Amino acid sequence: FQVGENPEVAVAVVGPAGIRFLDLESTVSLEATFGRGVVQLADPGQTISIVIGDETLTATTESEDAALAYEVIHRRSLGDDPLIEQNHRTEVVLTSVAGSLAISGSDTQFELSPGSQATIALSDANAPPPEPKTPLMLPTWVDPEVETGSLESEAAESLLELVRSEGSDSLVLSLRVALGFRRNEVAALAGMSMLSFSDASAYFGVDGLLSKSRQRLYWSKHLDALREMVDRSVQDAAAVRTAIAGENVEMDHADGDTLFRLIVGYSQDQLKVGGDEELVSDLESVSMPVRVLASETLRDICGTTLYFKPEEEVANRREEVVKKWKARLRNEPIRYPEGE
Repeated sequence: FQVGENPEVAVAVVGPAGIRFLDLESTVSLEATFGRGVVQLADPGQTISIVIGDETLTATTESEDAALAYEVIHRRSLGDDPLIEQNHRTEVVLTSVAGSLAISGSDTQFELSPGSQATIALSDANAPPPEPKTPLMLPTWVDPEVETGSLESEAAESLLELVRSEGSDSLVLSLRVALGFRRNEVAALAGMSMLSFSDASAYFGVDGLLSKSRQRLYWSKHLDALREMVDRSVQDAAAVRTAIAGENVEMDHADGDTLFRLIVGYSQDQLKVGGDEELVSDLESVSMPVRVLASETLRDICGTTLYFKPEEEVANRREEVVKKWKARLRNEPIRYPEGE
């Protein structure tokens, strides 16, 4: 995005991100809720103001042609309730891609020399002050190569073409239409893109992505994307829980809490007090989305699904693998590897 009439003053958003411009008259001022971006400024003395939650970080350029990369990262420990504010943590990583910048805000002040980087813990009053360091290399996303020919890049191109041809005033509505596209990778990308708009409705219900067997190659990515959304804020976590309920009250009563529990994840301590038994039991659920999320969670913990196929409609065919999981549970506890 070019800021004002100066082509050398611009903001580039990299990948999924939440951003809102606040003031484009004399400076760059934006609200960043999540994701990555690079701000380019041409002249010394220009400022960049980035609002994250209740905090405002200001960077002032000390040289010509400065560029500041930012990344807003939301963290939550697996198993912690995302509907509780205290379980969310926010970090901002600032990198000087070019030029020198003076950083202030969030009770801190420091200098970023060219190529240096600092991490600011916004939600931790006890965190030590940021210490700028020079990494061995800049983040790869700061200046990504133009990717062509890969399945992901072709999916992105196809999705963009679909959205543009749809001609709708609503981007979310266009993405919802793209969910029915014949190419699975395009439909998967459409669903994950909707999460950037705090809309998880593409995943649940009888036509949701977690109920479509042709999405099986993307189920692991879908679970990661859903967890990233609930990690962002209490509001986004609540939006996921609302999307699970949808308009199907019966499904919500039967599976809603279980689906949300699987997205929240399990801590090591929770696995020790029966969480591992819950996961194996969920493989026997009549609900395909529950089986999908339980299987992918076990993959995250153990590195394998033991070739369980949650999309298999015949319960007796699934039962053989469930027996293997039950045998494993009897012989050894299901735990994350030590150190994770």
